[in-house]
Amino acid sequence: MVLASGWAQNFALIITTAAILGTAARKTKQPTVIAYIFTGLLLGPFFLDIIVETEGTQLLGEIGLSFLLFLIGVEIKLDEIREIFREVTFIALGQMSVSALLGYLTGQAFGFTFMESVFVAAAFTFSSTAVVVKLLSSKDEISTLPGKIGVGVLLIQDVAVVLILALLSTSASTPSQIAVSIAEIGVMISIIAGISYLSSQKLLPKVFRKVSENRQAFFIHGITWAFLFITLSDSIGLSTEIGAFFAGLSLAQLPYSHELIEEIRPLTDFFMAVFFINIGLGLTGNALSTYMVEAFVAAGILMIGKFAVLFFTIDRLKFTPETSLKSALNLSQMSEFSLILGALGVSKGLISPEIFGFISLTMIITVGFSSYFIAFSENFYRRFEHVLARIDSEAKNDVEVEALEDHALVIGYDFIGRRSAEILEDEFEDVMVVDRNSANVNELSRSGYEYVYGDFGHGEIRNASQINKADFVMSLVPDFTVNRKIVEEASPDAAVFVKASNLDEAAELYDLGAHYVIQKNELVGEKMGEYVKLFLEDEELFHEEVEKDRERIKWGDRSV
Repeated sequence: MVLASGWAQNFALIITTAAILGTAARKTKQPTVIAYIFTGLLLGPFFLDIIVETEGTQLLGEIGLSFLLFLIGVEIKLDEIREIFREVTFIALGQMSVSALLGYLTGQAFGFTFMESVFVAAAFTFSSTAVVVKLLSSKDEISTLPGKIGVGVLLIQDVAVVLILALLSTSASTPSQIAVSIAEIGVMISIIAGISYLSSQKLLPKVFRKVSENRQAFFIHGITWAFLFITLSDSIGLSTEIGAFFAGLSLAQLPYSHELIEEIRPLTDFFMAVFFINIGLGLTGNALSTYMVEAFVAAGILMIGKFAVLFFTIDRLKFTPETSLKSALNLSQMSEFSLILGALGVSKGLISPEIFGFISLTMIITVGFSSYFIAFSENFYRRFEHVLARIDSEAKNDVEVEALEDHALVIGYDFIGRRSAEILEDEFEDVMVVDRNSANVNELSRSGYEYVYGDFGHGEIRNASQINKADFVMSLVPDFTVNRKIVEEASPDAAVFVKASNLDEAAELYDLGAHYVIQKNELVGEKMGEYVKLFLEDEELFHEEVEKDRERIKWGDRSV
């Protein structure tokens, strides 16, 4: 029975249930996407039947879909896959072709109609960008070779999804109309993509440099950019999701992208949650139960088939068995886009709600299992390493990809930071600078340093800095909470220099393991440079000097 109370109470119930199930999902290492779908199933007609899908939830769901595409676009940095783009293109096209054929044959084997089998084929084709990127980022493996292969394949899949969404948004029905529509869509998407690229090169760097110091303005400009592209896309007859995707893609190429992701994530996560909850609200018991057995069989076919084609395609390109195995495990699931395509198919009368239920259940099963495949990919590799050794050979070598490791990390780019970075550049192959002063963006973008714009207190920024893999970390930010996190998250083998505002903070940071604590107003840039040089040239003498400082702190010498 549907609750007769107002929308506010219903919405509160939805959000509360989603929060509880989301916590349970994280505890069991499942993506929150599944928790949100289960929220809709639990409260909707499938189980309790106390909340129904309304125009309001549909509207929020549509906005959520656009934000899902926007966030996916923002997280795709083209430079990170440039060196393996040829290989991932071959992998993606091979996997998509075989998976689509496998999906179509599966649909036919279950007695589905031609059109229903086509939708099953489309659902089989894609892997979950939201799930894979989230889980690999949490494991700090997004910049590894299997991670970059996965992101590259997902990028090509996402472009294909954009094309299919655009095609489904038209009213074409005959082959000639479809051909004309494809040509028109190609032209319009090229226009959107061209504007996106030119903006990322010319307009956006100037705009965001001006507003980056104001967090509210920074956030508003990012969201405004998304809605500008959504409006542009809609005005030329494309689906709003296409505009959102290319808006995100243009922002992803900016040095501000990590900070922007951190700022907009709460809003995008909210709308994405509403979208997946709305999917669950639209599913009935009959829709899910009609092809339940077939869904489990299809899930097995999809995971095994997708793993096999990915593993052997990657292996054929002479990557090592470890890379082939981990990359295949990462992508062996159905995508959230399968739900989007299925929902569109139902709305246009191309497939029945029961087929949509079949696709939804298959997606839930494959995402659930593949989350563990990704989380424990290293364990799988170790378990089957002796078997994989039989297909290994000297001809198989992984492509070397750029990855931050054993680098120097400088947080804050004032006079001391500049001087220290210059010295560290002579000793370390890679030096990364993290800074949120917009006045330094041009200088750092042109420098030889790796550079991330943003607040180091944000998890997205710390992940991008690879702090746990750095050999040397220096923080010049005055925030004690941030510096405490830096000492705790840095590698045990790294040298850590941090800043303190008073003696109590300095003593605590030393106790936590900091090698040297810069006390407020104690040192100028030249003196700091001497300490860095001393550490690099004579570590024993360096520790003697630090011990003297610690003794002075212990006895409360304020002249330090």
